[in-house]
Amino acid sequence: MIRSGIAITLTVLLCLGLNSVSVGQDSKKEFVSFEFSGESLSEALDQIIKRTEIDLVYDPKITEGIHIYERINPKNTDELLTQLLEDHELDYIILSSGTYVIVKSSRGGPFYGTFAGKVVDSETGEPLPGATVMLADASGGTSTNHSGNFSINKLLSGTHRITFSYVGYEPVSKTIQIRPDNELTERISLERKPVDVLPVVVEAHRAKIPHHQNPTMPVSSELNTVGVMRDAIRNLNLMSGIQYGLPLTDLHLQGGQQSEHRILLDGVPVYNPYSFGQMFSSFSPYAIGNVRVHKTGYGVQAGSQIAGLINLSHDLPATGNKSIVLQGDPLSTNLRGDLSFTTGEESSLQIMTALRTNFWDIYKNPTLENTLQDWNTIDPLITNAVGDIEYDAAAYEPIRHNSDIKFFDYHLATSYKIDNFSSISASLYLAENEVETRLLNQHRSNTGLSAAPYLYASDGYQWNNLTAQISWNEILTPRFDVSTQASYSINQFEHQNRMGTADYPISVGSSGRNFNLDSAFSENSTPLPTQFDGNEIQHFILKADGSYSISPHLLIEGGVQLDRVTSGIDISNLSYFPARIDQSATLLSSYLNTKHTFGSYWNVEWGSRFTYAALSNQVYAEPRFTVQFDQPESNIGYWSAKLSGGLYRQFINEFQVTNSGPTSLVPSFAIWSLANEDNIPKAWHLNGSALIEPSSNRSIKLELYYKWQPVTNITSYSNLSSQENLSVQNVQVSGIRAFAETTEMKAWGGGIKVNQSFADSNLKLKTGYDYSYSRIDMESQFGRMMPAPWNEPHRTQLRILWRMMPDLAVTAKWQGIWGRKWAFRKSYYDFLRYRQFEMPTNFSFNTPENDKMSSFQQVDLSFIYQPTLGSANLEVRLELLNILNRENTLEKYLQPVQNGEETIYRVRHRSLPGFHPTISLQVEF
Repeated sequence: MIRSGIAITLTVLLCLGLNSVSVGQDSKKEFVSFEFSGESLSEALDQIIKRTEIDLVYDPKITEGIHIYERINPKNTDELLTQLLEDHELDYIILSSGTYVIVKSSRGGPFYGTFAGKVVDSETGEPLPGATVMLADASGGTSTNHSGNFSINKLLSGTHRITFSYVGYEPVSKTIQIRPDNELTERISLERKPVDVLPVVVEAHRAKIPHHQNPTMPVSSELNTVGVMRDAIRNLNLMSGIQYGLPLTDLHLQGGQQSEHRILLDGVPVYNPYSFGQMFSSFSPYAIGNVRVHKTGYGVQAGSQIAGLINLSHDLPATGNKSIVLQGDPLSTNLRGDLSFTTGEESSLQIMTALRTNFWDIYKNPTLENTLQDWNTIDPLITNAVGDIEYDAAAYEPIRHNSDIKFFDYHLATSYKIDNFSSISASLYLAENEVETRLLNQHRSNTGLSAAPYLYASDGYQWNNLTAQISWNEILTPRFDVSTQASYSINQFEHQNRMGTADYPISVGSSGRNFNLDSAFSENSTPLPTQFDGNEIQHFILKADGSYSISPHLLIEGGVQLDRVTSGIDISNLSYFPARIDQSATLLSSYLNTKHTFGSYWNVEWGSRFTYAALSNQVYAEPRFTVQFDQPESNIGYWSAKLSGGLYRQFINEFQVTNSGPTSLVPSFAIWSLANEDNIPKAWHLNGSALIEPSSNRSIKLELYYKWQPVTNITSYSNLSSQENLSVQNVQVSGIRAFAETTEMKAWGGGIKVNQSFADSNLKLKTGYDYSYSRIDMESQFGRMMPAPWNEPHRTQLRILWRMMPDLAVTAKWQGIWGRKWAFRKSYYDFLRYRQFEMPTNFSFNTPENDKMSSFQQVDLSFIYQPTLGSANLEVRLELLNILNRENTLEKYLQPVQNGEETIYRVRHRSLPGFHPTISLQVEF
């Protein structure tokens, strides 16, 4: 304290006019606590005067413009005033009479220090983005960035207790000593909590302050996969607002189109993330470590996408780990290898590689083969509309069938830790996927050589993905950290369907990788109209991100990103109007974001992205915000509420084009294109969520969302199927308007998820319900607002995990979906309506909202046995899928049947497989 010049200072203050209260002095030795949430300093001082009954004087001018956000634990008067004033360059002196006088501080030396570091997985050393770093008294804190780095600047010198927590990990508390002008940097390792299935899924709403269990319980059953085709993406439907899980259906986030979200691998976009026609993802389940989901209301750091993002990360091995994992099931084989070793006192190297491939040529999964055979039938209405054959396709029946499935994906990820606070990482991903079916049909009236010709058809698809990235991140100073990444991805898609007639039966054996079916036929075969579609998109990204800590209550984040995108689309067939679109463009974006902690429980985040699009020569802003309140102790236990939203745009768009082929094994396929200046989609988001944890073994998650999309892009079938355009042969148009249009869409909904564990967490239950409402303006096609074709209004799930013994577990899953519409094949609504042919009596494809589909219900049961045999760890899985043998409908189609002289139409169903068991074996050395 400054003890000189007291009389002079007091005289000046009194002349200026002082606020003064004179009361007794004895109470100043008592310990009192306060909590200020934005009060002015003068108001805070008045409260202190009343509580402590001290004599205190100050010049009102030195308190102007100062507001207090402070939680003060029980302290005596001297300590209380010290904590309150030091952040504002104020001090106090005590007169001989015992009166406190507040003055400008003239202390020598600093009063603050900085605490920074990196939060990592204790086994792998992998950074943990979004981990919570909080002062134990909840007076301030922060969270780690995408590189796992954190910084708390302007931390009051002295002793502090810091708590670190992250979903799926045991929280850690650490006591640190901050000295004046000291910069303390540490590496914090968190131990994984026992989880039943990896990867760990992380959502945006997480606890910001320490409490009785630091909500980690839900993770243990969050992604408990069931089924031989298990993968990280498909099982995201366990989370509120994510619709995915049925074969050949798309992934939708909170009522949005499939085109409105993006899937990333280590931050690199993957544009065709599906194997075998969307049956499961093209990522090996043994390569993915965790999944971060950004849904409605996500922050500016994640990017620009009007529905959200899903970022998968490669799973690096534990420090010192050297192992090989081999897994096999009736459909595929997985191989993973890990190598990790130290290269110095603080440096180490980690390498992970994973390979997945199928063996269809050696062994064909009977369930899958039968399903393909059931699906591989020509649709008479489509065939008659696109084919130029003399006979009615309804009179043909299949006599020969063949199918080929090939998929392969390879992952390589490595990380080199230079020291505790800097590292370089890189990854490579390669995937090739094919599916092709061939079919020979015979006319029912065939009796001799002069009979009707045979009808053949094929349907083939190829998806190819390649991504590569290299990243560097470092804590440059305890206040400032930076990371950079360069990445490249190329994604290709090719689709062909062919149809023709032949005078004699022909082989439907394998036609090779080029889908050149005609070469397999005799000279007597006659190719009919065929369809070819191709799409390629290349994406190069160079970006840098950084964060700077100003105080325990304020963190600033920012970044810049350069995108170079090239895309090509080729639609060349007689079903749709031919179009060739080639585009190249540059995007330059940046963002600025601030994170504030107010008082004890409030966290506020706000910022904006700015994107310059070369195609439109404009800059687009996307302001966003988040407010979260955490209450660790209440009558209902821990609870947290969060509100977020803002403006979202999208510069790279996906369009789903309905398959108009005769068999249409995959109902629709995706093509990618850049947005032009007049059709850049935008959406306003508002999301509210609540997390309630009444006890350590129970959690409840509530979520509500609303999205208004005044500008959104959809495929324009009126353009693709224009009769005027179709009359022009061998003419291609360029530009996105050849197949797209701009419209409006609204979506809202919500969900509830309940997690409960029993018997020391050996028995866990997870149940939930989701409601989704989506409507889209389809004026050009139907003349009105319509329920979205992909919407599933009601979804209910129940999952149970019972760990009967340490090495034996049983899981059960039930899923129900109600309220689906657009029940018939998409080509009926999007293609047949534009063709000139006689529509079936009693059926109209103008009112898809009236075409209702029966409910989907499925129960799966899985037994998992994990014994240890010598130095090897085994896992044996017995999967009993669809144990109720329910044939759930995927879509409906019409089968014409001759009834005397009248043709009637019967509704047929393309159904999912009934009950089918399977077994898999995994060995780890």
